[in-house]
Amino acid sequence: MRWLTTTVTVTILAASCGGGAGGDGPEATPTAPSVAQATTEAPAPVATGEPEAPTTTDTTADPDAPPATSPGSGDQAPSQQEPVVVEEPVSDIPPVQRSGLAAGIVPFDDLFLTPGEQINDRDAVPLADLISVSTPDGSGEVTVVGAAGAVPLGQPERPWDAVAVIAVEWGSQDCVDRQRDGSFSARLEAPAGSTIYVLPIGSMHCEGQGIQTGPAAVLQVPGPSRPQGTFLTLGRVGFEEVARWSAAGTITGPGRSVEFTLDDDSGLCLVPRVDLYRLFDDEGRYVTQVNVNVHGPALTPTGLPIESDDISGSYDSLIFSDVPGCLSSGQTLIPADLPTSLEAGWYLPRIVFGQRGPDGQPRFDDTGLNTPQSGGVDFEANTGFGYLPMFAIGTDATPRLPATLINEAPSWGSAGIRGVVANEDVGRFALGSRRSAEAPFIASPTDPLSGQDVHYTLEPYLPTVGYTGFAAPLPEPLFTLDPTDPGGVSIDLTTPDGETTNLASGATVDMFVAAAWYAGYPVMLPFSGPSHTVGLTTGLDSLDMEFDQFGRHTVHLDGTLRSARGDDFILEGTYDFWVAEPLDLSLGTFEGTPLEVGDEWNPVVTVEPGVPADVTIEVAHYVDGDPDKLESHVVSGTANRFGYFASDQVWTPDAHGEYIVKVTASYVDPVDGTLWMGARTSASIVATPDTPIITHAERNSDLARGAGDMTLRTWFFNRTVDPACGEAACDEIVAPGSRGIGYPFFSGDVVWVADMTPLTPAVTIDGPTDLLADMAPQLQPTNYCFEHDCVESEDSIRLYSAATQGARPHHRPDEVSSWAYWYSTSMRPEVSVFTAVGEGRGGIHNTWYGHDTYACQIGLTCRDFYFRPGAGGRGGSDTKGDEEGDVKLLFGGAVIKKGDQAHFAPYASMAVIVPEAERNNSGGFTLRDDKGNRICPPYQGAAGGLGTCGPLLTHRGREVDLFITPTGTRPGSVLEPGDRFVYSGQAWPTLDVAVDVAVTTPSGDTREFSNRANVVGYVDPTGMSFVVEEPGVYEVHVAATQDRVVPSTGLAPDPAIVADGRTTMDVYGYENPLSAVLGSDDSTYRFYVVDSHAVPSIRSRTSLGEGPEGSFVEGITFGYELPDGVDTAHYSLATPGLLVHQDTVSGDSVRIALGQQYLYDLGFTEIILGADTLQLSIAYETADGWEAQILNQRGFSPLGGG
Repeated sequence: MRWLTTTVTVTILAASCGGGAGGDGPEATPTAPSVAQATTEAPAPVATGEPEAPTTTDTTADPDAPPATSPGSGDQAPSQQEPVVVEEPVSDIPPVQRSGLAAGIVPFDDLFLTPGEQINDRDAVPLADLISVSTPDGSGEVTVVGAAGAVPLGQPERPWDAVAVIAVEWGSQDCVDRQRDGSFSARLEAPAGSTIYVLPIGSMHCEGQGIQTGPAAVLQVPGPSRPQGTFLTLGRVGFEEVARWSAAGTITGPGRSVEFTLDDDSGLCLVPRVDLYRLFDDEGRYVTQVNVNVHGPALTPTGLPIESDDISGSYDSLIFSDVPGCLSSGQTLIPADLPTSLEAGWYLPRIVFGQRGPDGQPRFDDTGLNTPQSGGVDFEANTGFGYLPMFAIGTDATPRLPATLINEAPSWGSAGIRGVVANEDVGRFALGSRRSAEAPFIASPTDPLSGQDVHYTLEPYLPTVGYTGFAAPLPEPLFTLDPTDPGGVSIDLTTPDGETTNLASGATVDMFVAAAWYAGYPVMLPFSGPSHTVGLTTGLDSLDMEFDQFGRHTVHLDGTLRSARGDDFILEGTYDFWVAEPLDLSLGTFEGTPLEVGDEWNPVVTVEPGVPADVTIEVAHYVDGDPDKLESHVVSGTANRFGYFASDQVWTPDAHGEYIVKVTASYVDPVDGTLWMGARTSASIVATPDTPIITHAERNSDLARGAGDMTLRTWFFNRTVDPACGEAACDEIVAPGSRGIGYPFFSGDVVWVADMTPLTPAVTIDGPTDLLADMAPQLQPTNYCFEHDCVESEDSIRLYSAATQGARPHHRPDEVSSWAYWYSTSMRPEVSVFTAVGEGRGGIHNTWYGHDTYACQIGLTCRDFYFRPGAGGRGGSDTKGDEEGDVKLLFGGAVIKKGDQAHFAPYASMAVIVPEAERNNSGGFTLRDDKGNRICPPYQGAAGGLGTCGPLLTHRGREVDLFITPTGTRPGSVLEPGDRFVYSGQAWPTLDVAVDVAVTTPSGDTREFSNRANVVGYVDPTGMSFVVEEPGVYEVHVAATQDRVVPSTGLAPDPAIVADGRTTMDVYGYENPLSAVLGSDDSTYRFYVVDSHAVPSIRSRTSLGEGPEGSFVEGITFGYELPDGVDTAHYSLATPGLLVHQDTVSGDSVRIALGQQYLYDLGFTEIILGADTLQLSIAYETADGWEAQILNQRGFSPLGGG
């Protein structure tokens, strides 16, 4: 066992059971703390609350006995489901000199990345100047040779034992061994002008999903120069049979013509045309882009991009006036004149192909025809091939290409967002991170999980040129760089002290494609994207930085690029980001909550660690969804000394529309000057009162396909179709389609899902035919097609906007005739799982997985190599993202707008993560949840419908079926006289339950409040707040009642379901009362009002055990010495959304031993010690008044507490 002991700094101590190093450095002498020696006044032995606890209080105690509180406090002994709390000296947790808050950051080297893993993409990309590409030989093949050092990283530092060399347009590939010196040699078929990717890769991923890929160098096959003003472009076309093609010529001017070459007969009757994309306006400013899978133009009034699965269409198109019946190789065709209606700006042409239909007319609606897969690594096919040089209409302004910074690093302080947009592009171009809406980028100098220093590169990325929405496939770049004159960049950095440093001046750039997933630095990137962004690198060491100042940093970028087609671009922008240690923020209203008119958005912010941060809340409400009808609401102030901020300046929307909320908090530590900062941004809708539009999720067509019966089920068990598995963890034996599961079709229903199974967040609608025909005639019922037939689903209509001339809204954003899209946000307490705005089913592969990293936000395990399931005694195969027992809100909102008409309709359901299957010793799979993936209405049949899905959760041996997460004043909050108590919360399941709250003051008075959740379960603070004046312990009792109709069943439970910790609903088979407070049996929680911040420090010690899979966090012990004259203390211990324990204890000190196995035994399987955050509040009365101390245990790092 190893012990990691800290007050606000860390010492590693060698325990009697071995392991660990202590002291201040490698030369220090280990210290053995006292173990199991402390005694109390208790007449009977007291045991720890976990089978392998880090401490015991009596050497004769049974280590497997249930936990208890030491007698003598005058309180009743707690139940068996409590952590050990003993009033004993805490001298065996040695004190450390108190210092600034940042001194609590623990550099825990077991979680450190190796030097080979601390590499940004630009340092892992193959080196173009060490790679030679030959001209095509007589057989059409080229030789690509990398000299020693050409591929700088591979095994053992990274899982890359091979090099993939890929001709992007034709799809040919040679995957060869990477030699130990980084050299390689490859041959593949590729014509002159081909784009060549060279990337390190795991040899097992050379075909199909290229999951284990490194960054790719982007090169070009040399060839003879083209005549001035002409082009050569390449591509492939087809489905199962693929034809490679090339085209040469010119599409403008009196002598325009295009000659086509096809390399074989694919059996397709092809017809070419030229699509035109207006990418820049007459001033050279960005308008749109080709790939709108994740990023794109800011189309919503809230400034967000709209993801789309419809990549068809363009601004306009050119036909060939002499097009034959079917194109054949060697034909030369004449393009038509440019349309006279083209608006001024810059246009990018692209040659595409259609097929003649039965009526003889060419059809261009099958986009897959122009982007067939190759036989090697998959491509995402959102950009495609066949692009020609740009041309200008009515302008000579050089196009300014949007560039971004820090695309591949997460902002831990801003919910895991990635990338910084130039100030000049805000409102025109928007990044979509799929984690959270854009917020100030906060660059932490240390990784909050490991405490390891982090470095960042300040080189530009080009997300409009290429990226993917999924980690596995590769992108096609919109263009490559001119091999002889690629361009260059100058980069200046202005630091908080006002000094400006030139980091690069006219430096020549190379293009590369970023790595994905496992290759990410400083953390593993999200599996669900965005990924593989095209970037530029100078290779300059000056652009790789560890920041040494806290505060706002400003980067100014100037540069030019020239494409291989001869197009010139300007790179110019000013970028702001903040260097700060990250604060974790919990808001009074969950991010992405759909509101109703009259709801109060609760301006409560809980700051962790608890510091008096300056808080600003900015609400922008666009009434009717109209950008010109902006209503703003701003709240600002300072949190109290314990990180609690509450204001009576609530925002109450009085009209429907779309809204976005931006919350920032910052704190400068007076001890050492460290800036701490956090930000959260979220957007959603305000629902139209009495709208006839009803929202749903998608129908489950996958399961219907697996069952072979074309039945679109509302409720189901996947294992009724596939008894052997029915989930993604054992994919190799899953019957086709039978792992398929998604968001519940009806609002208010529940999905239980194993965390390796993907979910797709999309919103569909149902509504009156005449209303939809008037407002959105482009919308039609969804057809779910199977092998032999299709099923029309009239109550699940996908949302798509429409623009003039049949264009997609991204191509003509100023000419949209009917808007139809959705907002979607998935949240767990303090973790942003998914956020996007989309149409249809959203961007390609916008599904999220429970085993995704979620950008390694604060409180997540993230590290595969340490938090192994087997090490800590838990099952499963996954160590990232969600854990068994996690619950998630699945919010959505539909938007339909035309002219002065608008409808906004809310959606909300919830997900519960259940244990996934795992491989057993016999080579098969053990199904660890007896029901598996499933969707049911809530309440186990009490409100009708399929009633066999079971409870939401089981905690402390009791079923949990209805609870409310407090989002205002929450368990353990510490207030000061004059602060405002506020009750608000979120109901699970997401239904309009009745809520009754009773607050008992220290003097025994009771204040009672009643409210009802809105249609998505949001309990707003209307009439449920008051200013506290009396110091002491306050107790909040919450009762939730489900007495209304459940949408999916049309029935209300009779009698009503009551969760109050007192009423046993035995009529429905419940053996114990339901509690409305998660983690509390009696539906109560405490908060504290104190006069002062305590001086003594809370000490914490983390014990490390050794399991079959390696070391793991066995337990955490907290110790606190009470001041002289104080013999009674009250404490609350919580994790985000869950009250672990609260109690009153007596003695001269408090000690709380929390074991990992104990948490599992309680059913708190979602808590992983060493990664999750724990908030401990201790309050007591002294002769001078009440005081409190708080500690935020962030993984291994105890923050605050002294």
